[in-house]
Amino acid sequence: MERIIKLYMKVIERIVKKLSQKEKQEIKEAVEKNNISAKKRMYDSSALPFLFLKWKRYFPQSPQNINCKSCRKAVSKFWRMVAECIEEKEKKHITRTGALSPDAGSTL
Repeated sequence: MERIIKLYMKVIERIVKKLSQKEKQEIKEAVEKNNISAKKRMYDSSALPFLFLKWKRYFPQSPQNINCKSCRKAVSKFWRMVAECIEEKEKKHITRTGALSPDAGSTL
């Protein structure tokens, strides 16, 4: 199980490296919108389709159906983990340098 988790985290880190700063910000915003809506047991009507489009872009060989409850849950969880990875990297960068670089994004 630990091996699977490490592999999963490597996939997430590879995707984060490929994302532009704009994409990182868009993903974080979509995940945040979805998290707020999830508290009401719903998904955000603009954020969820965006996350599915991103999924399709990075995993065309593993299609997910937005009408499938478990697919919505899995895609949302995956991008939540990506957003957390992005934030971790930004925090490490701030801690290491004391300031944001132009490509680190601003979450403050």
